[in-house]
Amino acid sequence: MRLFKAFRGSGFLTFAGVSAILAASWLHVVSSSVSASSVVSNAVMPMNDVWSTADFGAAFAMWTAMMFAMMTPSALPMIRIYSKVVQKRKSERREAAPVWVFAAGYAFAWVAFSAAAAALQGALIYIGIFSMSAGLVNSVTGGIILVAGGIYQFSPLKNSCLKKCQSPLDFITENWKEGYSGTAGMGLKHGAYCIGCCWLLMGILFAAGLMNLLWIAIITAFVFAEKNLMRFRWATKAGGLGLMLWGGWLLLTAILNA
Repeated sequence: MRLFKAFRGSGFLTFAGVSAILAASWLHVVSSSVSASSVVSNAVMPMNDVWSTADFGAAFAMWTAMMFAMMTPSALPMIRIYSKVVQKRKSERREAAPVWVFAAGYAFAWVAFSAAAAALQGALIYIGIFSMSAGLVNSVTGGIILVAGGIYQFSPLKNSCLKKCQSPLDFITENWKEGYSGTAGMGLKHGAYCIGCCWLLMGILFAAGLMNLLWIAIITAFVFAEKNLMRFRWATKAGGLGLMLWGGWLLLTAILNA
């Protein structure tokens, strides 16, 4: 009930729109994951290792759906706080851009990230270390990605970006800009901090399988917990240790089987 009260007027319409996008994204991800041989899955994960412009477009759509599905839940508290700030300013007869402007700026950051991820996927296919038919990289590459992701969890940059994501009101207060362009810029900046916080976690999907529904759900829950739940702040370091152990195991296995 408190969540709905925080979204009033145009804020409620934005909340409804974000919820619809979230539901559609998860529907797309789930249907593509559980039906690997279906028409839908072939559209988002072409079952060949020849990369074309059409394949890039399909991969871009796949990454965009995954990012919206995975990152929207953890962004809702920030959008909720911005909505409350808008309500307060309007009650004081001060101007504030609608909630959807902030949300659009945030979404654009992840659309840009999705384009970069799709391009990286194409590059990995080109150099022969990613299989489209299997949906994952080889063990050595996967191990390196996981170890790097684990180390990043302990880095100052990760900690700095995470703190910005953990304090929505402080972020808005420190970065407030007037007008539509300023508000969109705020949303974009917040999205950039979230990317800085989570980008290497997405590398897990290259090692575990791009359409691995279990790992998509785990990463979604992990990101939400480390950003929004005080009692799970320890998860950042624990997750980093787990990634390093997993990556080290993959590398050791690859060496022993060489």
